[in-house]
Amino acid sequence: MNGPPVVDLRPHDDRETLLLLDCARATIEPETADRIRARVAAGLNWDRLVALAQRHGLAPLLYAHLSQVCDAQVPAGTRAFLQDYAQKNTAFVVLLTGDLVRLLKVLEANGITAVPYKGPAIALKLYGNVARRQFADLDILVRRGDVWEASRVIEAEGFEPVVAVPGAMHARLLSHAYVRMFHRGSSRTLVELHWDIAEPYWAVRFDADAMWRRLEPMSLPGATASVPCAEDLLLLLCVHLVRHGSDKLEGIGSIAALLRGRDLDWDRIWTQAAEMHCRRILAFGLLLAGGLFDVPLPPQAAAVTRSRTLLAMARTTVRELVADEPPARTWRRQVAFQMRLKDSRADQARYCARVLASGPEDWATLPLPESLSFVYPLVRVVRLARK
Repeated sequence: MNGPPVVDLRPHDDRETLLLLDCARATIEPETADRIRARVAAGLNWDRLVALAQRHGLAPLLYAHLSQVCDAQVPAGTRAFLQDYAQKNTAFVVLLTGDLVRLLKVLEANGITAVPYKGPAIALKLYGNVARRQFADLDILVRRGDVWEASRVIEAEGFEPVVAVPGAMHARLLSHAYVRMFHRGSSRTLVELHWDIAEPYWAVRFDADAMWRRLEPMSLPGATASVPCAEDLLLLLCVHLVRHGSDKLEGIGSIAALLRGRDLDWDRIWTQAAEMHCRRILAFGLLLAGGLFDVPLPPQAAAVTRSRTLLAMARTTVRELVADEPPARTWRRQVAFQMRLKDSRADQARYCARVLASGPEDWATLPLPESLSFVYPLVRVVRLARK
């Protein structure tokens, strides 16, 4: 892939972050292993390194690769802490993976095709091991027409909806939200039942039927699941990254891991991004992945390296990612950030017009009868103003 030169976004005066970036990958090449040993030998603030790894969801990978490359050079206390952390993460994600397999099987038995993405599916696809990734919930995508039957099945398995939705609000939920959450009191398992990939105000035109046609089989422990193909997954990861304000290195590292060693259909990816109205979101994700993890970018991304706006946003994002006390991600800052990643002024206008549309959190804040549902935009304004 003879793409444009990668813009270096790595903070070269931050030894702990540089080591974390070297460890945030599925496998360690000899050159990377030499770099890790050199960074450890030069001295590190181990407490800061561990805190960064935990904050960014990279502690399991950090432990795995330090143990492989330079175990004897890691301070005993740090090594013991990371080992314990990794073991607890392994136990938890294995439990979650078992829950996922059971849910997929019972959904299938009820005639519902469910697609796992993120969580165990990404861990296996990108890292080959569910324990190499931290995740705290299970994301399952179903067709819009299957949401309520899938909800019934999930509740029958012992999960409760985080927000109860009365029958009169069912149609409103499907048009005003994109996910329904369930939890189980006896465990920390949180299930997110998706029928779209982002809130409607994002105006990302997700073609679920097209993604369904391109699903690929993946082996999970005890089951075979259907998961998004690599091209679709890349777009899903980029949208997810920006939705959460690009607040974790693990999210960027997942994009980089997907790019490494894969021959992707870039023409289709860029065409699909244009149809979804998320070309700038894709470009931003690629810019961060290339700049932090030194993965080659496709020729189509040449314009990314020339966009002053995207470069400035990427550098600001990196500074905040590695800051010991990152600034609070208020709702206002999030909206401003997301507005700059819209493909056109028309998309920005649609975003502004829809961002005050109410959703389940607003309905739970102030339960109202259907006849007073026109009040919910005001409820949403008040609720978001406090964030």
